Amino acid sequence: MVRKLNADAIGRILAKLERYGLADSPTYRNIQSRWQSLQPAWETNLFDRLSRLARLIADISSGLALPDRAKGRSLYLAGALRQSPWPQASANALQQPFLTGDADPVIQLLISNQTKQDVLKQSSLHLVRDLLKFTAVRAPAQYETLLVLLPSSERLTIEQDAFKWWTTAIGRRRKLNFSSRTTEVYRKYALSNTEVRDRWASQAPQTKDRFGRLLLHHASSYGLLEVCQELIQKLPDSPTDANAAVQAILSTDNEGLTPLHLAVMGNYTLAASRGEVALHVAAQVGRVDYTTLVLQAMSEEGTELDVPNTSRGWTPLFFACANGHYDIVQLLLRAGLSQERTDCLGWTAKEYAVFKGHLVLADLFETPDAPRSVDLVANVPRSPLLVGHRGAGQNVKTHEHLQIGENALESFLSAAKLGASFVEFDIQITRDLKAVAFHDFSLSESGTDVPIHGITLDQFLHASHLQSPHGNPFSVPGKVHSGDKAGRSRSRSLDGQFEAGAVQIRDRMKHTVDFKQKGFKPNTRGDFIQDSFATLKEILVELPQDIGCDIEIKYPRVHEAVDAGVAPVAIEINSFVDIVLEELHRYGGERHIILSSFTPETCILLAVKQKVYPVFFITYAGKAPMSDMEVRAASLQVAVHFARRWNLAGVVFACEPLLLCPRLVGFVKARGWYARPTET
Repeated sequence: MVRKLNADAIGRILAKLERYGLADSPTYRNIQSRWQSLQPAWETNLFDRLSRLARLIADISSGLALPDRAKGRSLYLAGALRQSPWPQASANALQQPFLTGDADPVIQLLISNQTKQDVLKQSSLHLVRDLLKFTAVRAPAQYETLLVLLPSSERLTIEQDAFKWWTTAIGRRRKLNFSSRTTEVYRKYALSNTEVRDRWASQAPQTKDRFGRLLLHHASSYGLLEVCQELIQKLPDSPTDANAAVQAILSTDNEGLTPLHLAVMGNYTLAASRGEVALHVAAQVGRVDYTTLVLQAMSEEGTELDVPNTSRGWTPLFFACANGHYDIVQLLLRAGLSQERTDCLGWTAKEYAVFKGHLVLADLFETPDAPRSVDLVANVPRSPLLVGHRGAGQNVKTHEHLQIGENALESFLSAAKLGASFVEFDIQITRDLKAVAFHDFSLSESGTDVPIHGITLDQFLHASHLQSPHGNPFSVPGKVHSGDKAGRSRSRSLDGQFEAGAVQIRDRMKHTVDFKQKGFKPNTRGDFIQDSFATLKEILVELPQDIGCDIEIKYPRVHEAVDAGVAPVAIEINSFVDIVLEELHRYGGERHIILSSFTPETCILLAVKQKVYPVFFITYAGKAPMSDMEVRAASLQVAVHFARRWNLAGVVFACEPLLLCPRLVGFVKARGWYARPTET
């Protein structure tokens, strides 16, 4: 570079002198002469430098080349034997028999005139370790023979070191594209010798070396898939460590690196025996940092991201959806993984998210323009039955139309007039063990957050009677169910006295938890056409026999008590269920009745204590918000498993999963069960 700058500068000076007509001047000739005299020296210097560089390259290449080793000799073995206390000639003579499989001469020298323990306390211990390292990689037949020279307390450490030596030897030769019989030796001895594997498997794979690394770290750093699989299979799960394999994969060394990090850093992102790559693992364990790292490495390599495994046809997106990893699903979708791909069963990743209760993930997927056709009604023997939810419909906070108070007789009769074959209602038990129809956990109409199981039947009915100006609530045209034995028809009065009563009941409830959250209370005066509260006996006796009953048994749940701020104490569950079943036995008659509950234990007792009425398990199947932390109701998958275990008739779940994944209906019905949506 300097020579070029000087040449340019001299050229410009001489050109300027020529322009001014000074080409024949002494100054011009002096500059030109001096510059030309320097050229040979510079060229000679350049040639010398190029020659030195060529010699340096040749020396490096020669140093990197593997020297031809004489047959029957090992440089490592020779170096180890030179450190022995024996004469050099004797040490050299031991190489040939040792290499051919005869370790007896070495062993005899080691134990001659001393006990084994005495030998190991002396300098010979280092020699034994070096010989074990050599035999572990090159001559496994002698490995076992030498290993017995060590005390049992030291053998586990040697075994761990041996597997690390094997791993390193295989990895280095593979990295340098050497063909070596080391891999052969490893497979023959380490992977096939059951006695050796069982001896170290329980401890060695979980033991870290001085660098904080497991054997899995070393195998991952060289991309040794077969070795990694063997190590992971030897990590048994335990009650305190439910997933030892995942813990090992995510275990950090002294530098904070995990086996997964080392595999990615070495560009070993492909491919497991089941067709899984590092991205599958990162998506499955839910680590955003690992997923980002693997995506970056695979993108730089130009490696295909949307790789299905061979066992189920799952891509990394399937694993993330099935495990509910929201952030990772976002990453994978942004990276371009297909959301339309189906697995071996024809399911998409989105459908697995819905099936496992992760409904919030479904919002991340694009809605297809033309939904896939799913046969839901094949071989249906009859038209679907219409069920009136809480009678003529659940009470909601709206003034767009009149609403009859829910869970009351007039609402049930109204639903029947509108074509309902069944009416659905909720049953709870009062403190004096009476079955009543009521949905909410607490009786806000009393002005407190007292739960239904904390009051008597008289107190329950009194809260209803108080809402009438005359202590007897009016109904829509039809029979009056409380206090009027003549059964005369009456209609609700809307005079000033009525309006004052409505204000009074709202004022009474304004400090209760339920009213504060919803801003209203079902079947209360002023917001709805209020009707008197009913007991299970009244419903079964007064409702026409041709109207079926879908009865939800509402045993108090812990989260309801917590929300209401009361102690989570309830009636003993066996007594609760027995009271309901006794009422059904006395007054059920020939009526079609279905039983259901959100509480798994209630479903179990209903199914065990009677065989007359079908029992359904209710689950929100992941519908938000999930205030109930009952894991058996967290998704359709676990709900179906629970129903199968206890021989229930079917499951009831929110309609959102059906809309997001229609095939779920077919999934349930294919198992001989019924599936129906619950309240919205």
